[in-house]
Amino acid sequence: MFNTIKRKIFIVLLSFVFCTVIISAIAFNYFVRQRDSLSEINQKSENIQMLLLRDMHVMHQFFESETINPEFFETGKSGIITTHRGICENIIRSCEELNAAQKINALALGDSIVNLKLSFLVYTEMVDNMIRQILKRGFKDYGVEGNMRGYAHKLETNSETIGLINILQLRRHEKDFIIRQEENYVLKHAALVKKIKSELGANTQKNEQKKFEVLQTLTNYNVEFVKLVSFEKKLGLRNYGGLKKEMDTKCISIESSLSLLQEVSEKKVNSAIFKMELFYIFLGLVFILASLLPIVFISRKVSRSFQVTDANEDNEQQIDLPNQGTNFKRMVSAI
Repeated sequence: MFNTIKRKIFIVLLSFVFCTVIISAIAFNYFVRQRDSLSEINQKSENIQMLLLRDMHVMHQFFESETINPEFFETGKSGIITTHRGICENIIRSCEELNAAQKINALALGDSIVNLKLSFLVYTEMVDNMIRQILKRGFKDYGVEGNMRGYAHKLETNSETIGLINILQLRRHEKDFIIRQEENYVLKHAALVKKIKSELGANTQKNEQKKFEVLQTLTNYNVEFVKLVSFEKKLGLRNYGGLKKEMDTKCISIESSLSLLQEVSEKKVNSAIFKMELFYIFLGLVFILASLLPIVFISRKVSRSFQVTDANEDNEQQIDLPNQGTNFKRMVSAI
């Protein structure tokens, strides 16, 4: 009997241990995968921020080097721009992956990620617009600056007609504005152009055809200078205004949105992991309670078996008492 009970207890406990190990392994594996999936969301948002910072650095290099690189204005191509566009593609792809990851984990970050992606698309369009405007502005022999320099060189060949000092003054105001970006140089330039036109128009000793050609060249030169001034103000590369300021402001806004997204994401991820930990603690308690049930059940069953055995033995002893009494009397008589 004891061997049978012992075998039953062993089989029950072994089965329970086996089931517990299997379920625990499955639960732990699921927990690790869920935790890694949630942690990946933080990693992706941090990756987007790093890519944005890298792109800001790349664009700073572009403004520092390519805006004074004649080869860029000749071909319209730049390795720095190629790098910028590659980073932008990575950021857009990372935003889509981040949105997919948060949907899987039900973190309700979809609107924030979509707004972030839209803001970055606006930023990329602003950068592309700046590049187009920079190419139009030109440098040295290209674009508006190239046209202006061409007309200025024509004026220099007619220094006898308008005066070398006037030409030098015009070029000086032009360069002072480009370097210092101050409006008073634009006003001085305009006033000098008006003065030259007035003096040349009043000069009756000059050939009329020559005067017309020089005035036409001066007018074209001034028109290109005004265009250059407009591009300088629009771009804001030297005075940190215009498109450059708008682009920097957008970068700061995106960076702030990313930081907020990271903060909210981290809180939600930590909350989700904490809930998962509570669930597995609860699951562990359930396993402990479940392990006690078979033990209690078996112990009660064993107790009942012992009680039944004891009762049977008592009955057998009560049945044998009369016989034992008779035998005792016979033994006494024989003595």
